[in-house]
Amino acid sequence: MMDVGRRKEAADEKIKEMLRMFVTAPQTKVVYFGGGHDSGYAGALSHYHNLGLQDKIVILQGYDRITYDLKKIPFRVMGIEGLFMSEKVDLGAQINRRILRISNYLRSGLTGDKKSLS
Repeated sequence: MMDVGRRKEAADEKIKEMLRMFVTAPQTKVVYFGGGHDSGYAGALSHYHNLGLQDKIVILQGYDRITYDLKKIPFRVMGIEGLFMSEKVDLGAQINRRILRISNYLRSGLTGDKKSLS
């Protein structure tokens, strides 16, 4: 775990920098990369393939398959049962549930029947 700040692409930038730092280090034998669901890393990963460092990277399979752009680059792929969720998180549904809970909480305040937001 690490704090990357609040900027939109901060996590991606940090992950790409960590890849750069560790994949190119002679002390690193293997980097297990858990971003196989995100084609946004294809450019960075293809760079390491072009440098001949593809044997140092193993892409961990998340969801049910690796993204098309990453499949085109010949990296080893490893699936570990239960490591990642099998489906993407539906953020829209989560936000709707939160809005509903807040709305119910606010309405209950009008009737004097306040309950926890959890």
